[in-house]
Amino acid sequence: AEKLCTKCAEKFSQETISIKLLAAQMPLLITSLEILSRLADKYQSLATYSIRVLCDFLTEPSPLLFKLYRHTSQKLDEEEQNSFITDDIKSSKEYRAFQIFEKLRDSAIEGICKSLFIRLNSDPKCVEALLTQLSARLASGPINDNSDWMFNIVLLDAAPLKRRTSVRQDIDKEKYGNLLQTSLVSHNTILTLGHMAIALKDVQHTQQSILARFQQRLGDPPSPLDILIINQIGCMLISSLPQATYEEIIRLFTEIIINSTFPINDSTNESTTTGRHPVKYKQASNAVINALANVAANIQGTVELMNLLTSILELFVQLGLRAKDASEKSTKNALKVSNTAGSLGVLIPVIAVVMQRITVISDPSERVFRLFQRFWFYCVLYGFADAEGGLWPTEWHDCVRLIATKSPTLVSQSVSYVPLKAAMPLKPEQITKEDNTGLKSKLNAIFSTYLNAKAFIDRFGFEQSAYTLSVYYLETYR
Repeated sequence: AEKLCTKCAEKFSQETISIKLLAAQMPLLITSLEILSRLADKYQSLATYSIRVLCDFLTEPSPLLFKLYRHTSQKLDEEEQNSFITDDIKSSKEYRAFQIFEKLRDSAIEGICKSLFIRLNSDPKCVEALLTQLSARLASGPINDNSDWMFNIVLLDAAPLKRRTSVRQDIDKEKYGNLLQTSLVSHNTILTLGHMAIALKDVQHTQQSILARFQQRLGDPPSPLDILIINQIGCMLISSLPQATYEEIIRLFTEIIINSTFPINDSTNESTTTGRHPVKYKQASNAVINALANVAANIQGTVELMNLLTSILELFVQLGLRAKDASEKSTKNALKVSNTAGSLGVLIPVIAVVMQRITVISDPSERVFRLFQRFWFYCVLYGFADAEGGLWPTEWHDCVRLIATKSPTLVSQSVSYVPLKAAMPLKPEQITKEDNTGLKSKLNAIFSTYLNAKAFIDRFGFEQSAYTLSVYYLETYR
Protein backbone atom coordinates (compact mmCIF):
# COMPACT_ATOMS: atom_id res chain seq x y z
CA ALA A 1 0.00 0.00 0.00
CA GLU A 2 2.85 2.39 0.82
CA LYS A 3 4.54 1.64 -2.50
CA LEU A 4 1.28 2.27 -4.36
CA CYS A 5 0.87 5.62 -2.58
CA THR A 6 4.40 6.56 -3.59
CA LYS A 7 3.73 5.55 -7.20
CA CYS A 8 0.59 7.70 -7.26
CA ALA A 9 2.47 10.67 -5.83
CA GLU A 10 5.16 10.29 -8.50
CA LYS A 11 2.50 10.56 -11.22
CA PHE A 12 1.74 14.11 -10.06
CA SER A 13 5.33 15.36 -10.35
CA GLN A 14 5.77 14.88 -14.13
CA GLU A 15 7.19 18.10 -15.59
CA THR A 16 7.85 17.23 -19.24
CA ILE A 17 4.47 15.78 -20.15
CA SER A 18 2.63 17.54 -23.01
CA ILE A 19 -0.91 18.92 -22.72
CA LYS A 20 -2.15 16.37 -25.25
CA LEU A 21 -0.68 13.43 -23.32
CA LEU A 22 -1.87 14.93 -20.05
CA ALA A 23 -5.44 15.00 -21.39
CA ALA A 24 -5.13 11.36 -22.46
CA GLN A 25 -3.91 10.39 -18.98
CA MET A 26 -6.67 12.27 -17.13
CA PRO A 27 -8.63 9.12 -16.09
CA LEU A 28 -5.43 7.56 -14.75
CA LEU A 29 -4.55 10.73 -12.83
CA ILE A 30 -8.02 11.01 -11.28
CA THR A 31 -7.87 7.34 -10.29
CA SER A 32 -4.46 7.94 -8.69
CA LEU A 33 -5.93 10.79 -6.64
CA GLU A 34 -8.86 8.62 -5.55
CA ILE A 35 -6.57 5.71 -4.62
CA LEU A 36 -4.84 7.86 -1.99
CA SER A 37 -8.04 8.40 0.01
CA ARG A 38 -9.18 4.79 -0.55
CA LEU A 39 -5.91 3.43 0.81
CA ALA A 40 -6.21 5.81 3.77
CA ASP A 41 -9.63 4.32 4.46
CA LYS A 42 -8.28 0.77 4.32
CA TYR A 43 -5.00 1.49 6.12
CA GLN A 44 -5.62 4.39 8.50
CA SER A 45 -1.91 4.82 9.16
CA LEU A 46 -1.62 6.14 5.57
CA ALA A 47 -4.14 8.96 6.12
CA THR A 48 -1.48 11.50 7.09
CA TYR A 49 0.61 10.67 4.03
CA SER A 50 -2.45 10.93 1.76
CA ILE A 51 -3.39 14.33 3.18
CA ARG A 52 0.15 15.63 2.66
CA VAL A 53 0.38 14.40 -0.94
CA LEU A 54 -3.04 15.77 -1.88
CA CYS A 55 -2.37 19.08 -0.16
CA ASP A 56 0.98 19.43 -1.93
CA PHE A 57 -0.73 18.59 -5.24
CA LEU A 58 -2.91 21.68 -4.76
CA THR A 59 -0.61 24.14 -3.02
CA GLU A 60 2.96 23.45 -4.17
CA PRO A 61 1.36 23.11 -6.81
CA SER A 62 1.70 19.96 -8.93
CA PRO A 63 3.54 20.64 -12.24
CA LEU A 64 0.61 18.98 -14.03
CA LEU A 65 -1.93 21.28 -12.43
CA PHE A 66 0.16 24.39 -13.07
CA LYS A 67 0.76 23.38 -16.70
CA LEU A 68 -2.99 23.13 -17.35
CA TYR A 69 -3.66 26.41 -15.55
CA ARG A 70 -0.90 28.29 -17.38
CA HIS A 71 -1.87 26.81 -20.76
CA THR A 72 -5.46 27.98 -20.37
CA SER A 73 -4.40 31.41 -19.15
CA GLN A 74 -1.95 32.07 -21.98
CA LYS A 75 -4.36 30.93 -24.70
CA LEU A 76 -7.11 33.11 -23.32
CA ASP A 77 -4.72 36.08 -23.19
CA GLU A 78 -4.09 35.63 -26.91
CA GLU A 79 -7.67 34.96 -28.02
CA GLU A 80 -9.96 36.77 -25.61
CA GLN A 81 -8.46 40.22 -25.06
CA ASN A 82 -10.34 42.33 -22.51
CA SER A 83 -13.63 40.45 -22.83
CA PHE A 84 -15.83 37.99 -21.04
CA ILE A 85 -15.92 34.23 -21.51
CA THR A 86 -18.11 33.41 -24.53
CA ASP A 87 -19.75 30.22 -25.77
CA ASP A 88 -17.00 29.91 -28.40
CA ILE A 89 -14.35 29.95 -25.67
CA LYS A 90 -16.29 27.37 -23.65
CA SER A 91 -16.21 24.96 -26.59
CA SER A 92 -12.51 25.50 -27.31
CA LYS A 93 -9.60 23.16 -26.54
CA GLU A 94 -8.34 25.66 -23.98
CA TYR A 95 -11.58 25.50 -22.03
CA ARG A 96 -11.53 21.70 -22.16
CA ALA A 97 -8.02 21.88 -20.72
CA PHE A 98 -9.41 23.96 -17.90
CA GLN A 99 -12.17 21.40 -17.35
CA ILE A 100 -9.48 18.73 -16.91
CA PHE A 101 -7.77 21.05 -14.44
CA GLU A 102 -11.03 21.44 -12.50
CA LYS A 103 -11.66 17.69 -12.36
CA LEU A 104 -8.17 17.03 -11.00
CA ARG A 105 -8.43 19.86 -8.49
CA ASP A 106 -11.90 18.84 -7.27
CA SER A 107 -10.85 15.20 -6.95
CA ALA A 108 -7.86 16.22 -4.81
CA ILE A 109 -10.04 18.41 -2.56
CA GLU A 110 -12.56 15.60 -2.10
CA GLY A 111 -9.72 13.23 -1.24
CA ILE A 112 -8.40 15.62 1.41
CA CYS A 113 -11.81 15.83 3.10
CA LYS A 114 -12.24 12.03 3.08
CA SER A 115 -8.74 11.47 4.46
CA LEU A 116 -9.32 14.03 7.21
CA PHE A 117 -12.45 12.20 8.32
CA ILE A 118 -10.41 9.01 8.59
CA ARG A 119 -7.54 10.72 10.40
CA LEU A 120 -9.91 12.27 12.97
CA ASN A 121 -10.29 8.90 14.70
CA SER A 122 -6.66 8.92 15.79
CA ASP A 123 -5.87 12.64 15.70
CA PRO A 124 -8.76 14.99 16.66
CA LYS A 125 -6.57 18.03 15.97
CA CYS A 126 -5.69 17.12 12.37
CA VAL A 127 -8.32 19.44 10.87
CA GLU A 128 -7.10 22.47 12.80
CA ALA A 129 -3.51 21.60 11.88
CA LEU A 130 -4.36 21.56 8.17
CA LEU A 131 -6.33 24.81 8.49
CA THR A 132 -3.25 26.45 9.96
CA GLN A 133 -1.12 25.12 7.11
CA LEU A 134 -3.56 26.30 4.43
CA SER A 135 -3.93 29.72 6.05
CA ALA A 136 -0.16 30.12 5.90
CA ARG A 137 -0.29 29.28 2.19
CA LEU A 138 -2.98 31.88 1.63
CA ALA A 139 -1.00 34.56 3.41
CA SER A 140 2.40 33.69 1.92
CA GLY A 141 3.94 34.90 -1.30
CA PRO A 142 3.93 38.37 -2.87
CA ILE A 143 0.22 38.91 -2.28
CA ASN A 144 0.07 41.83 0.10
CA ASP A 145 2.66 43.99 -1.67
CA ASN A 146 2.14 42.87 -5.27
CA SER A 147 1.74 45.93 -7.49
CA ASP A 148 0.30 43.77 -10.27
CA TRP A 149 -2.22 42.02 -8.01
CA MET A 150 -5.15 43.12 -10.18
CA PHE A 151 -3.72 40.86 -12.87
CA ASN A 152 -3.65 37.96 -10.48
CA ILE A 153 -7.19 37.02 -11.38
CA VAL A 154 -8.85 33.68 -10.82
CA LEU A 155 -9.67 31.95 -14.08
CA LEU A 156 -13.18 31.56 -15.46
CA ASP A 157 -15.25 30.63 -12.42
CA ALA A 158 -14.33 33.47 -10.06
CA ALA A 159 -14.29 36.67 -12.11
CA PRO A 160 -14.65 37.93 -15.67
CA LEU A 161 -11.43 38.07 -17.66
CA LYS A 162 -10.83 41.80 -17.82
CA ARG A 163 -7.59 43.76 -18.07
CA ARG A 164 -5.62 40.53 -18.45
CA THR A 165 -3.79 41.14 -21.72
CA SER A 166 -2.96 44.79 -21.04
CA VAL A 167 -1.24 43.86 -17.78
CA ARG A 168 0.33 40.72 -19.28
CA GLN A 169 2.18 42.85 -21.83
CA ASP A 170 3.68 45.06 -19.12
CA ILE A 171 5.51 42.32 -17.18
CA ASP A 172 8.23 39.86 -18.12
CA LYS A 173 7.71 36.13 -18.60
CA GLU A 174 9.20 35.10 -15.26
CA LYS A 175 7.10 37.53 -13.27
CA TYR A 176 4.02 36.46 -15.22
CA GLY A 177 4.68 32.84 -14.22
CA ASN A 178 5.18 33.78 -10.57
CA LEU A 179 1.94 35.77 -10.52
CA LEU A 180 0.06 32.94 -12.15
CA GLN A 181 1.41 30.41 -9.65
CA THR A 182 0.46 32.66 -6.74
CA SER A 183 -3.03 32.93 -8.18
CA LEU A 184 -3.30 29.15 -8.56
CA VAL A 185 -2.14 28.45 -5.00
CA SER A 186 -4.50 31.07 -3.55
CA HIS A 187 -7.38 29.80 -5.67
CA ASN A 188 -6.86 26.17 -4.66
CA THR A 189 -6.44 27.09 -1.00
CA ILE A 190 -9.68 29.06 -0.86
CA LEU A 191 -11.64 26.30 -2.57
CA THR A 192 -10.15 23.66 -0.26
CA LEU A 193 -11.12 25.69 2.82
CA GLY A 194 -14.62 26.21 1.43
CA HIS A 195 -15.14 22.51 0.75
CA MET A 196 -13.79 21.61 4.19
CA ALA A 197 -16.31 23.98 5.79
CA ILE A 198 -19.15 21.96 4.26
CA ALA A 199 -17.74 18.42 4.25
CA LEU A 200 -16.44 18.70 7.84
CA LYS A 201 -19.28 20.85 9.22
CA ASP A 202 -19.93 18.35 12.02
CA VAL A 203 -16.37 18.69 13.30
CA GLN A 204 -16.53 21.10 16.22
CA HIS A 205 -15.44 24.71 15.51
CA THR A 206 -14.38 23.92 11.92
CA GLN A 207 -16.84 26.27 10.22
CA GLN A 208 -16.16 29.10 12.67
CA SER A 209 -12.41 28.67 12.23
CA ILE A 210 -12.63 28.69 8.41
CA LEU A 211 -14.93 31.72 8.44
CA ALA A 212 -12.44 33.59 10.64
CA ARG A 213 -9.64 32.82 8.16
CA PHE A 214 -11.77 33.98 5.23
CA GLN A 215 -12.57 37.22 7.07
CA GLN A 216 -8.89 37.79 7.79
CA ARG A 217 -8.01 37.49 4.09
CA LEU A 218 -11.08 39.26 2.66
CA GLY A 219 -10.23 42.73 1.38
CA ASP A 220 -6.66 42.62 2.70
CA PRO A 221 -5.75 43.75 0.13
CA PRO A 222 -8.82 44.06 -2.12
CA SER A 223 -8.46 41.64 -5.03
CA PRO A 224 -10.48 39.44 -7.39
CA LEU A 225 -9.90 36.61 -4.90
CA ASP A 226 -12.47 38.36 -2.68
CA ILE A 227 -15.12 37.22 -5.18
CA LEU A 228 -14.12 33.59 -4.69
CA ILE A 229 -14.03 33.95 -0.90
CA ILE A 230 -17.54 35.45 -0.86
CA ASN A 231 -18.74 32.61 -3.08
CA GLN A 232 -17.40 30.04 -0.61
CA ILE A 233 -18.92 31.86 2.36
CA GLY A 234 -22.25 31.85 0.52
CA CYS A 235 -21.98 28.08 0.08
CA MET A 236 -21.45 27.81 3.83
CA LEU A 237 -24.77 29.63 4.35
CA ILE A 238 -26.58 26.97 2.32
CA SER A 239 -25.28 24.22 4.61
CA SER A 240 -26.61 23.92 8.15
CA LEU A 241 -24.70 26.39 10.31
CA PRO A 242 -24.63 27.14 14.04
CA GLN A 243 -26.79 30.21 14.67
CA ALA A 244 -23.81 32.28 15.81
CA THR A 245 -21.90 31.52 12.58
CA TYR A 246 -24.98 32.27 10.46
CA GLU A 247 -25.40 35.65 12.15
CA GLU A 248 -21.68 36.41 11.75
CA ILE A 249 -21.90 35.78 7.97
CA ILE A 250 -25.01 37.97 7.66
CA ARG A 251 -23.22 40.74 9.58
CA LEU A 252 -20.22 40.39 7.28
CA PHE A 253 -22.35 40.58 4.13
CA THR A 254 -24.19 43.60 5.54
CA GLU A 255 -20.90 45.33 6.34
CA ILE A 256 -19.55 44.65 2.84
CA ILE A 257 -22.59 46.05 1.03
CA ILE A 258 -22.88 49.12 3.26
CA ASN A 259 -19.12 49.77 3.21
CA SER A 260 -18.90 49.54 -0.58
CA THR A 261 -22.06 51.58 -1.21
CA PHE A 262 -21.50 54.27 1.41
CA PRO A 263 -17.71 54.39 2.04
CA ILE A 264 -16.55 56.28 5.11
CA ASN A 265 -13.71 58.58 4.20
CA ASP A 266 -12.17 58.50 7.62
CA SER A 267 -8.44 57.86 7.96
CA THR A 268 -9.03 56.13 11.29
CA ASN A 269 -11.51 53.66 9.87
CA GLU A 270 -10.23 50.27 8.83
CA SER A 271 -12.54 50.16 5.84
CA THR A 272 -10.50 52.75 4.00
CA THR A 273 -6.91 52.59 2.87
CA THR A 274 -4.55 54.73 0.92
CA GLY A 275 -3.29 54.37 -2.61
CA ARG A 276 -5.02 52.17 -5.13
CA HIS A 277 -7.43 50.49 -2.66
CA PRO A 278 -9.77 53.32 -1.49
CA VAL A 279 -12.45 50.90 -0.25
CA LYS A 280 -11.69 47.62 1.50
CA TYR A 281 -14.60 45.71 0.00
CA LYS A 282 -14.66 47.37 -3.42
CA GLN A 283 -14.42 44.01 -5.23
CA ALA A 284 -16.93 42.16 -3.09
CA SER A 285 -20.28 43.98 -3.14
CA ASN A 286 -21.68 42.42 -6.32
CA ALA A 287 -20.33 39.05 -5.22
CA VAL A 288 -22.35 39.31 -2.00
CA ILE A 289 -25.55 40.00 -3.96
CA ASN A 290 -24.84 36.98 -6.18
CA ALA A 291 -24.06 34.83 -3.14
CA LEU A 292 -27.30 35.86 -1.42
CA ALA A 293 -29.26 35.06 -4.60
CA ASN A 294 -27.61 31.63 -4.73
CA VAL A 295 -28.44 31.01 -1.07
CA ALA A 296 -32.03 32.17 -1.62
CA ALA A 297 -32.44 29.67 -4.45
CA ASN A 298 -30.83 26.70 -2.71
CA ILE A 299 -31.23 26.91 1.06
CA GLN A 300 -33.59 24.26 2.41
CA GLY A 301 -36.20 24.40 5.16
CA THR A 302 -39.11 26.75 5.90
CA VAL A 303 -37.50 28.15 9.04
CA GLU A 304 -34.21 28.72 7.22
CA LEU A 305 -35.98 30.52 4.37
CA MET A 306 -37.83 32.81 6.77
CA ASN A 307 -34.61 33.57 8.67
CA LEU A 308 -32.90 34.46 5.39
CA LEU A 309 -35.85 36.60 4.29
CA THR A 310 -35.78 38.48 7.59
CA SER A 311 -32.03 39.08 7.28
CA ILE A 312 -32.31 40.43 3.72
CA LEU A 313 -35.26 42.67 4.61
CA GLU A 314 -33.27 44.09 7.54
CA LEU A 315 -30.38 44.81 5.17
CA PHE A 316 -32.82 46.45 2.74
CA VAL A 317 -34.15 48.70 5.51
CA GLN A 318 -30.64 49.63 6.68
CA LEU A 319 -29.66 50.57 3.14
CA GLY A 320 -32.86 52.60 2.83
CA LEU A 321 -31.89 54.72 5.82
CA ARG A 322 -28.35 55.20 4.49
CA ALA A 323 -29.64 56.04 1.01
CA LYS A 324 -31.91 58.75 2.40
CA ASP A 325 -29.03 60.29 4.35
CA ALA A 326 -26.79 60.17 1.28
CA SER A 327 -29.44 61.69 -0.98
CA GLU A 328 -29.88 64.61 1.43
CA LYS A 329 -26.14 65.33 1.22
CA SER A 330 -26.14 65.06 -2.59
CA THR A 331 -29.35 66.78 -3.61
CA LYS A 332 -27.60 68.49 -6.51
CA ASN A 333 -26.17 65.26 -7.86
CA ALA A 334 -29.01 63.24 -9.38
CA LEU A 335 -26.66 60.42 -10.39
CA LYS A 336 -25.41 60.01 -6.81
CA VAL A 337 -29.00 59.91 -5.51
CA SER A 338 -29.89 57.29 -8.12
CA ASN A 339 -26.85 55.18 -7.19
CA THR A 340 -27.66 55.19 -3.47
CA ALA A 341 -31.27 54.15 -4.11
CA GLY A 342 -30.05 51.53 -6.57
CA SER A 343 -28.16 49.84 -3.74
CA LEU A 344 -31.57 48.84 -2.38
CA GLY A 345 -32.91 47.81 -5.77
CA VAL A 346 -30.31 45.09 -6.32
CA LEU A 347 -31.72 43.26 -3.29
CA ILE A 348 -35.28 43.18 -4.69
CA PRO A 349 -34.63 40.19 -7.03
CA VAL A 350 -33.03 38.32 -4.11
CA ILE A 351 -36.08 38.95 -1.92
CA ALA A 352 -38.29 37.80 -4.81
CA VAL A 353 -36.40 34.48 -5.06
CA VAL A 354 -37.12 33.77 -1.38
CA MET A 355 -40.76 34.87 -1.67
CA GLN A 356 -41.25 32.57 -4.64
CA ARG A 357 -40.28 29.59 -2.49
CA ILE A 358 -42.55 30.25 0.50
CA THR A 359 -46.30 30.32 1.08
CA VAL A 360 -48.29 33.53 1.55
CA ILE A 361 -47.33 35.20 4.83
CA SER A 362 -50.78 35.46 6.39
CA ASP A 363 -49.88 35.57 10.09
CA PRO A 364 -46.54 37.40 10.40
CA SER A 365 -44.69 38.07 13.60
CA GLU A 366 -44.51 41.70 14.61
CA ARG A 367 -40.89 41.87 13.47
CA VAL A 368 -41.69 40.49 9.99
CA PHE A 369 -44.75 42.76 9.68
CA ARG A 370 -42.70 45.89 10.50
CA LEU A 371 -40.00 44.86 8.02
CA PHE A 372 -42.52 44.45 5.20
CA GLN A 373 -44.13 47.74 6.19
CA ARG A 374 -40.78 49.45 5.74
CA PHE A 375 -39.97 47.48 2.59
CA TRP A 376 -43.09 48.82 0.89
CA PHE A 377 -42.39 52.29 2.24
CA TYR A 378 -39.00 52.37 0.50
CA CYS A 379 -40.49 50.86 -2.67
CA VAL A 380 -42.88 53.82 -2.72
CA LEU A 381 -40.31 56.44 -1.73
CA TYR A 382 -37.73 55.42 -4.35
CA GLY A 383 -40.15 54.46 -7.11
CA PHE A 384 -39.51 50.70 -7.20
CA ALA A 385 -43.26 50.04 -7.13
CA ASP A 386 -44.06 52.50 -9.93
CA ALA A 387 -43.94 50.75 -13.30
CA GLU A 388 -44.31 54.02 -15.20
CA GLY A 389 -41.40 55.80 -13.52
CA GLY A 390 -38.87 54.37 -15.98
CA LEU A 391 -35.95 54.94 -13.59
CA TRP A 392 -35.33 51.31 -12.64
CA PRO A 393 -34.99 48.04 -14.59
CA THR A 394 -38.28 46.35 -15.48
CA GLU A 395 -36.96 43.20 -13.79
CA TRP A 396 -37.06 44.98 -10.44
CA HIS A 397 -40.66 46.03 -10.96
CA ASP A 398 -41.62 42.48 -11.96
CA CYS A 399 -40.00 41.24 -8.75
CA VAL A 400 -41.93 43.80 -6.68
CA ARG A 401 -45.16 42.46 -8.20
CA LEU A 402 -44.12 38.90 -7.30
CA ILE A 403 -43.25 39.93 -3.74
CA ALA A 404 -46.72 41.48 -3.40
CA THR A 405 -48.41 38.12 -4.02
CA LYS A 406 -46.84 36.64 -0.87
CA SER A 407 -46.48 39.74 1.34
CA PRO A 408 -48.53 40.12 4.52
CA THR A 409 -51.26 42.75 4.34
CA LEU A 410 -50.29 46.15 5.71
CA VAL A 411 -53.61 46.41 7.57
CA SER A 412 -52.89 43.79 10.20
CA GLN A 413 -55.32 42.63 12.87
CA SER A 414 -52.79 40.47 14.73
CA VAL A 415 -50.01 43.04 15.25
CA SER A 416 -50.29 45.67 17.97
CA TYR A 417 -51.21 49.11 16.68
CA VAL A 418 -48.40 51.62 16.26
CA PRO A 419 -49.11 55.21 15.11
CA LEU A 420 -47.98 55.89 11.54
CA LYS A 421 -45.40 58.46 12.62
CA ALA A 422 -43.79 55.96 14.96
CA ALA A 423 -43.91 53.23 12.31
CA MET A 424 -42.07 55.30 9.71
CA PRO A 425 -38.37 54.37 9.44
CA LEU A 426 -37.38 58.00 8.76
CA LYS A 427 -37.08 60.71 11.38
CA PRO A 428 -39.19 63.86 10.86
CA GLU A 429 -36.06 65.91 10.04
CA GLN A 430 -35.21 63.50 7.22
CA ILE A 431 -38.50 64.16 5.44
CA THR A 432 -38.56 67.08 3.03
CA LYS A 433 -41.50 69.02 1.65
CA GLU A 434 -40.61 67.71 -1.81
CA ASP A 435 -40.92 64.12 -0.57
CA ASN A 436 -44.52 64.66 0.55
CA THR A 437 -45.43 66.71 -2.52
CA GLY A 438 -44.18 63.95 -4.81
CA LEU A 439 -46.19 61.26 -3.02
CA LYS A 440 -49.36 63.36 -2.97
CA SER A 441 -48.98 64.03 -6.70
CA LYS A 442 -48.93 60.28 -7.33
CA LEU A 443 -52.02 59.78 -5.16
CA ASN A 444 -53.90 62.56 -6.95
CA ALA A 445 -53.03 60.98 -10.31
CA ILE A 446 -54.16 57.53 -9.15
CA PHE A 447 -57.45 58.75 -7.68
CA SER A 448 -58.14 61.50 -10.22
CA THR A 449 -61.48 59.91 -11.17
CA TYR A 450 -62.77 60.41 -7.61
CA LEU A 451 -63.88 64.03 -7.36
CA ASN A 452 -63.68 64.27 -3.57
CA ALA A 453 -60.34 62.50 -3.24
CA LYS A 454 -58.11 65.52 -3.90
CA ALA A 455 -59.45 67.46 -0.92
CA PHE A 456 -58.54 64.60 1.42
CA ILE A 457 -55.18 63.85 -0.20
CA ASP A 458 -54.06 67.49 -0.01
CA ARG A 459 -54.46 67.34 3.78
CA PHE A 460 -52.32 64.20 4.09
CA GLY A 461 -49.05 64.29 5.95
CA PHE A 462 -46.04 62.39 4.64
CA GLU A 463 -46.85 59.31 6.72
CA GLN A 464 -50.43 59.06 5.42
CA SER A 465 -49.31 59.56 1.82
CA ALA A 466 -46.61 56.88 2.07
CA TYR A 467 -48.89 54.41 3.85
CA THR A 468 -51.78 54.89 1.40
CA LEU A 469 -49.50 54.38 -1.60
CA SER A 470 -47.94 51.30 0.03
CA VAL A 471 -51.35 49.70 0.56
CA TYR A 472 -52.47 50.71 -2.94
CA TYR A 473 -49.48 49.16 -4.74
CA LEU A 474 -49.42 46.04 -2.57
CA GLU A 475 -53.11 45.24 -2.98
CA THR A 476 -53.15 46.19 -6.68
CA TYR A 477 -50.26 43.85 -7.48
CA ARG A 478 -51.63 41.11 -5.21
